[in-house]
Amino acid sequence: MISRNLFTGLTFPALFFILTLTIFLAFPAVSWAQPPEAGSSSRLLLGFKQCPLPEDLDQLKTVLENFSASISQQIELLLPNVAEIELPAGLDLSRLKSILRALPFSAFLEEDATVAAYFQPNDPRYPEQWHLPSISAPGAWDVTVGSSQVTIAVIDTGVDYTHVDLASKCVAGYNFVGHNSNPMDDHGHGTHVAGIAAAIGNNGTGVSGVDWSARIMPIKVLNSQGSGYDSDVAAGIRYAADHGADVINMSLGSSQYSYTLEEAVNYAYNAGVTIVAAAGNDGSAVGYPAACPHVIAVGALDSSDRLASFSNRGSELDLTAPGVNILSSVPGGYQKMSGTSMASPIVAGCASLVLARYSDYQPSQVQTSLESGANDLGSTGFDTNFGYGKVNPSTAVRNIQPSPSPNQGDDTWDPPQPGGETVWYMAEGYTGAGFETYILVENPNEPGATVRGEYVDQYGSYKQESYSLAGYSRLTLNLNAICPDSEVSSCITSTNGVGVVVERSMYFNSNGREDGHCTQGSPDISATWYFAEGYTGAGFDEYILVLNPWFSSNSVQLTLFDAAGGQRDYYYQLESASRLTIHVNDLAPGQDVSAMITAADGVVAERAMYFNYDGREGGSCTVGSWYPSTNWFFAEGYTGSGFDEWLLLFNPTESDRTATVTYRFNDGSNIQNNYIVNARSRYSVHVNREAPNREVAIKVESGGDGLIAERAMYFNYRGGWEGGHCAEGCREPSGQWNLAEGYTGSGFETWILIQNTSQYEAADIKMALIGNGGILSVRSYHLAAGSRTTFYLNDLAPPGDVSVSLYSTNNVPVVVERAMYFNFRGINGGSASVGSH
Repeated sequence: MISRNLFTGLTFPALFFILTLTIFLAFPAVSWAQPPEAGSSSRLLLGFKQCPLPEDLDQLKTVLENFSASISQQIELLLPNVAEIELPAGLDLSRLKSILRALPFSAFLEEDATVAAYFQPNDPRYPEQWHLPSISAPGAWDVTVGSSQVTIAVIDTGVDYTHVDLASKCVAGYNFVGHNSNPMDDHGHGTHVAGIAAAIGNNGTGVSGVDWSARIMPIKVLNSQGSGYDSDVAAGIRYAADHGADVINMSLGSSQYSYTLEEAVNYAYNAGVTIVAAAGNDGSAVGYPAACPHVIAVGALDSSDRLASFSNRGSELDLTAPGVNILSSVPGGYQKMSGTSMASPIVAGCASLVLARYSDYQPSQVQTSLESGANDLGSTGFDTNFGYGKVNPSTAVRNIQPSPSPNQGDDTWDPPQPGGETVWYMAEGYTGAGFETYILVENPNEPGATVRGEYVDQYGSYKQESYSLAGYSRLTLNLNAICPDSEVSSCITSTNGVGVVVERSMYFNSNGREDGHCTQGSPDISATWYFAEGYTGAGFDEYILVLNPWFSSNSVQLTLFDAAGGQRDYYYQLESASRLTIHVNDLAPGQDVSAMITAADGVVAERAMYFNYDGREGGSCTVGSWYPSTNWFFAEGYTGSGFDEWLLLFNPTESDRTATVTYRFNDGSNIQNNYIVNARSRYSVHVNREAPNREVAIKVESGGDGLIAERAMYFNYRGGWEGGHCAEGCREPSGQWNLAEGYTGSGFETWILIQNTSQYEAADIKMALIGNGGILSVRSYHLAAGSRTTFYLNDLAPPGDVSVSLYSTNNVPVVVERAMYFNFRGINGGSASVGSH
């Protein structure tokens, strides 16, 4: 049925609602390190929401001076968005922290925790270095003994750079404990670690390192007692990244998470540094920084390949290596030590051997080489005691990894066909207190687009605006400015027939829940809508939003399905040009529920959920699915620390279905499981249990009339950005994709996830980054058959608004999603959305 449109001049039904600087002031916290003596000065780490302006620093200085005249005015910037301030003893720290957290530019404030070296008491000496043949190091040396072009930064107690087995290979370093350029080891731990990784080999003297030729960069962050501060470790990480380190080893840590440490790790990772750290020595969970994303966490084995009793374990563990009675250099001689501190530099030395063999490898490729080449121990595949197994450099240096690195040689952009649609409907929208709503419009085509935006608020007010988008450009519309303080529905139309892509982003801080979500508009209406996800238990509020775009009334039926096959129907009559909001908790409290909407005439339907899930507060919004499918694809997925991932399967048919789910990983490997989804019911799969501690893409296959599939993820990103998102899967891969939303400025991290679903053919991809004024850059990538690749958009585009368009130059289709995590005006959260094709 086509009716006269409420929005002027359209032939579509109307969509209508009626209704890098950081400041460290830190005091020591409980950790594995020895605490500072009572009465010593304290330190806190204060992070800015964005790089501070001079007036921000002036305001901070004034606040500190007003609080206490004895506070030092020396503000040291450790990272682009973190700085350090030392405080004298005797201050009211609780009150000061409250004042600092309330500053308008404050993103986080944390204690500068202590960290400590990881090692166990000495055991009797052995006559040889048993760990080298145990990891098959001689097999690796047949291929490479390392390269002096590779540098390993040893962030530790310093290094005895005069030691006979180390002297000729040490480069300049720094002492962050004494704040000078002399990183001499006054403890012994760092020298031992350096020798394990890279003592000179085959020289007739002393011991041999895993890598005979790599340079050593000594960075002292731990004192003569083997303890230190997070802030010094962070400064050491940045120093290593800025001064040419290729690998960082950190045989140290704490049980306390530090946002600052993770910021420093990200800084080094984004600079192309492979980072390795010891898991910890108290037999509990993996400590920090080892548990941070982008760090290879290493546990310890004994000479029988058993996990050492002291070795920490958990889902963040990546690899294991020998760590009991390891002979290596110490100031003045040689000694055996035990601990994950000894296991970590073995892996760091293996990483440097891989880089000697493949000098253009990125950190992700180095890690994949080590993990895929490891000797499997414990349960088959990954497990929480051994990670991916015992490191094996002989295999790793022979593992050629597919490169996601772009080829900048061809910057032409010539997509095979026009992209986008000419009309987009957005049912949801709110611009009241605590909400900011934006509409993102991308023109992925060469001709310019003339666009009309039409908006109707809950009071019946209608507004129309016109916009022009040049070819290959984008536009951000602030809905709060267009229709303030209202529920708003929108319709975006290209009036000259040039396709556009439209998404809606909402950021909110309401009723104690803060987060954001981003959803594609709907390019059409439908008489049937399906939703796989739904939960009405404690801490969750679920709403289904149904819009009637017609000038006549419309009858709607809502059917709810539970996990046991129960079914309940509810009937509604919608007035002309109106929206129905259904609070599902009122109908089916305390249940997992899927939903189906059927209407006499076509409608638009979305589902919004607001939640407190395991302490993570946030919300998500998803447009429904029009029909079941026998195939569903999800490119995004992560089951590591701080993330909970769920696959929601809904069978709306009269027959039971077997869902075959393939979990595919970055290196092309996969595992496959089958699940029975009973007729007219739903089934929930906890992906963390099926594929723990992995970046994972998913394919769902079923017979008959198919299923509905969605993916929900709840997260604590960076230890402070909490929230969740939910996305409908993609029914089929495509050779062309567009993503309208994207931002790479301060406080945002944007990721593009691409899955090559072909098991036989590589995909050659061209990707255009499109800014408000045109194409920013064009990049080419080669994706191996069956692989999944993650691109950090912040590394590829300058800070600002950016849309992404891509196509396959060899006609091998792929699946594309975008994930964003953010601190937006103090609102922390994240969103994920499949692209448009």
